[in-house]
Amino acid sequence: LETSIYEDNTSLPELIDFTFNSYGLRFEWHNLDDVYVPKNGAKIWFEGTAGNKKIIQNNGIPDHLYKDVQLKSFQYTFNFLGEKYWNLGKQFVLLNRFQGGQIVNDQLFKNDAYRLGGFNSIRGFNENEFYATTYSFLTTEARLFLDEFSYLSLFGDVAWLKSNYEGVNDSQTPFGIGAGISFSTNAGIFNFVYALGSAQNQKGLNLGQSKIHFGYISRF
Repeated sequence: LETSIYEDNTSLPELIDFTFNSYGLRFEWHNLDDVYVPKNGAKIWFEGTAGNKKIIQNNGIPDHLYKDVQLKSFQYTFNFLGEKYWNLGKQFVLLNRFQGGQIVNDQLFKNDAYRLGGFNSIRGFNENEFYATTYSFLTTEARLFLDEFSYLSLFGDVAWLKSNYEGVNDSQTPFGIGAGISFSTNAGIFNFVYALGSAQNQKGLNLGQSKIHFGYISRF
């Protein structure tokens, strides 16, 4: 909202004003025994989108910074997920998940990037802590079921993140480990996770930087 800080800039800021309209196709297949809390089966999906991106010149940013910028361009996005649940006994389930995505455009900015980290991606970090234009991560999780929908878990998440947008071009491999509990109530399924993470800005598994994640699934 404050643009006066860019008056003396020699390049555009990492956050930019733009509109983006995209169209895509998605293929999904699974043979899971339960959609919400599976114990056996596999799931895969692939998704591709393409669309027109239009950079909007902000009146608060000097016009000359837009001189070499292509204001209209074509942008592609590719995403995929594959996961497999192995039922290794009456109460024990092993989960393996591989997920990734890529954004393709010669003019990407920070607010184009994926937001990763937290309960639904790389545990042990703040929600949406990482910005990445290409990513992949692998999860391995062991679950000990206490009843049909409740279980204890131990897990590890490891990721490769590539950030390639205005002013940034680097990569890193954060990882997280931890344990959790999921339990079913009349109101839904609650998840609590305690996790430790390590990344470029968070070296080593520091107990002082551990995270507690909370999730909730409503069934109706």
